[in-house]
Amino acid sequence: MITIDTPELPALAWARVQVVGRGRWRVTDRSGRVLGHVHRVATDRGWRYAAERFHLASRSFRRLGEFWTPDEALECLRYQR
Repeated sequence: MITIDTPELPALAWARVQVVGRGRWRVTDRSGRVLGHVHRVATDRGWRYAAERFHLASRSFRRLGEFWTPDEALECLRYQR
């Protein structure tokens, strides 16, 4: 369910994007394997989009970077394996 203050991310040929919270999305490949998450981060210069991947050994998310557009954050998850 998308809320009013949660923007939609673009449709992708290589992955599925699912809203999992306010300003937070789960990104899976076409087979259903979770690639990571993207979430909005408020800054004094506007919204940024952080790409994160789960690190099993530490049982925590590791931030791969923050980007000005959701497209850039999604591409980061696509190529960081």
